[in-house]
Amino acid sequence: MTVVRVTDPATAPGGATGNSSASDSMFNADSTLFYLHHRNVGTFLYSADRGTGQVTQLGQLPATTPNGDALAYDGAPWDPTKPNALYAIVMDTTRRELWQLMLPLPAAMTLLHDFSNEVPTGGSPSSRVQVSPDGRYFVIAASTTVGLGTYDHVAVWDRQTGASQVLQLPSWIRGLMLRSMVFDSSGAYALLETIDSSGRTDLVLVLVPSATTTTSTPFPSPNATPPSLSFSSPAAGATVAGPITVTVSMMDNIGVTRVQYYLDGALVTVYSPPVGSFTWDSVIVGNGSHTWTAVAYDAAGNTAQATVTFTVQNGDTTPP
Repeated sequence: MTVVRVTDPATAPGGATGNSSASDSMFNADSTLFYLHHRNVGTFLYSADRGTGQVTQLGQLPATTPNGDALAYDGAPWDPTKPNALYAIVMDTTRRELWQLMLPLPAAMTLLHDFSNEVPTGGSPSSRVQVSPDGRYFVIAASTTVGLGTYDHVAVWDRQTGASQVLQLPSWIRGLMLRSMVFDSSGAYALLETIDSSGRTDLVLVLVPSATTTTSTPFPSPNATPPSLSFSSPAAGATVAGPITVTVSMMDNIGVTRVQYYLDGALVTVYSPPVGSFTWDSVIVGNGSHTWTAVAYDAAGNTAQATVTFTVQNGDTTPP
């Protein structure tokens, strides 16, 4: 057996005196990566090399989404089949967004699903997220009326179909602290461990209203029509300088819910609700060929993208 010390007063980022308990951290699918929470500093990514017995700090995971919303990594799950995919949820009492981070750092971030209109507002900003063993179903537990660590709603999103449903926990469960939850591979069943104010723990089996569960009100057939979108500005092949307006036309039969903009393959911003026009200063990039890409999502999870390639030609912007 080999024992490797990961943090001590000299190596903990920012000299953090509070570092993750093991139960708050997770290994990725091939056990080469894990993360640790460092109190008042942030969440950091580490690599583990079993052959050499080395643990290496790789850097800090993004603290916020591209929109500036705080991300929660307390028990953030890794994808069970993709070692470089990590999932986190926004910490907020009104916004409940599920984000995917694709490593290595700096992570490429994608908004997978917005639960904000499905889960009532209020309660504690801290939500928990889990992913089924096949990577298809995502489940969040959220607080809408009570405090930290106490949950009263469970929401399930089917990545394959885009369907999602929300279950309000029965009154005899709500108000108990939910300390852990485990979901089966279909996302249809959950085991929840609860604890009351006296310290008594109990286990509850929940039939979750997922896309594979028969309910009294069947979920409608998923819409399969993707959005359509195109760039009108800048024009393809155009030469631009200074501030310009980037404009995208978007249409969908049930409505576009969000749009993500990438410049030369790097995520720049996410708009939800979608925004089809914004000002961008071309001075921040070098002269030459560049490409904007827009990826639009509708409420059913269908996606479409459009690209436009143009040339930036700015004069000398360096002051004397």
